[in-house]
Amino acid sequence: MADGQDVLAMATPEDVGMSSSRLARLSDATQGYVDRGEMAGASTLVARGGRIAHMGCFGLADIERDDPIQPDTLFRIASMTKPITSVAVMMLFEEGRVALNAPIERYLPELGGAQVLVQDDSSEGYHLEPARRSMTTRHLLTHTSGYTYGDEDALRELYRQARIPGGFENSDDTIEAAVQRLGDIPLLFHPGEGWAYGGSTDVLGRLVEVASGQALDVFFRERILHPLGMMDTHFFLSEAQIPRLAAVYSKADDGSLQRVESDYPH
Repeated sequence: MADGQDVLAMATPEDVGMSSSRLARLSDATQGYVDRGEMAGASTLVARGGRIAHMGCFGLADIERDDPIQPDTLFRIASMTKPITSVAVMMLFEEGRVALNAPIERYLPELGGAQVLVQDDSSEGYHLEPARRSMTTRHLLTHTSGYTYGDEDALRELYRQARIPGGFENSDDTIEAAVQRLGDIPLLFHPGEGWAYGGSTDVLGRLVEVASGQALDVFFRERILHPLGMMDTHFFLSEAQIPRLAAVYSKADDGSLQRVESDYPH
């Protein structure tokens, strides 16, 4: 745990109504993933009633450096940022600063007048038509807005040209600028008429900024993370935290683990 954080007390599994032998299966299964080369390392924790019944560290945080996973190893949470953003939106909804069914252009005028990409038999393979209805906060929360990550053939080049961010790369861009450019990209489908995982939550992040008057990282820190004691959760780490960051690995074509490069000097 980081300095200044409350640390939950340890307990035997039986003290909190759990089974040592059953929790040992969790350790065995996690170690199996490491032994089979399916992951570089992992950290597990099970708590009940405010006490920790199980904690385990398995494998390596960094294969090249031979750094083992430690209890205070930091991991990228990637799209688990999405539920934090959605919580922020719902907090603002409870405060009456965001309406779930209002047109998004009420808050983000740059997203008004959206066009929708419709595939056809033309030489381009598609044409554009005006959206049948305005996108709403509810559409963004449920990934039914029509925004994607630009993985589709017809959208890939448009997202690339607009420099819509994705993955683990760092950028000097702002969420305001990215959402502004996103407004010029057609939707994959009419709002509410399809589902696509992707950039909807990025737009919600900008909505939080506009509705709250705070930068997204500041809102997260002051309203959610620090009140919950999540002192090690950030968009960008301090120099002191970087050595604790686990590297990210993906599977290469030969089945081996391949490091996913990032801008952090770790």
